[in-house]
Amino acid sequence: MNLRIFVLSMTIAVLAVPSFAAEKTFKMYHEPRAEVDTGCDAYTELRLDIRGKTAVATLVNRLAGTCDLHVSPKKRAYVFNLADTDCGTKTYSWTDGADYEAELADNRTRTCENVIPALIVLKEINQNDGTVSVLYSI
Repeated sequence: MNLRIFVLSMTIAVLAVPSFAAEKTFKMYHEPRAEVDTGCDAYTELRLDIRGKTAVATLVNRLAGTCDLHVSPKKRAYVFNLADTDCGTKTYSWTDGADYEAELADNRTRTCENVIPALIVLKEINQNDGTVSVLYSI
């Protein structure tokens, strides 16, 4: 009688799957698909860190190139909570409970086939005077 022994080896591999969990940096402008002036680029830098249902956004106004103007950094930060996931767009919201609100639309995983202004859209709303500032990534 021949006895055959088979050794079964199992290897478990962890695959690197693209994720938006790591911090990403975006240049944000007040117009969708803005034309950038390489000589003097005035923009808002968005550092976005998304972890599950929470998005942390840090914004600071910046200048790049040789500019003859001054821009106040106006650093601000928001901790957003996921509000909606329609068509793959993740919409986050933030409020201070009284005077200010902000909304963030992350269209990087959008599945609907309509035109969007940008992959990332950030809206800042001042309830006191009704001003709305919208920033678009390029």
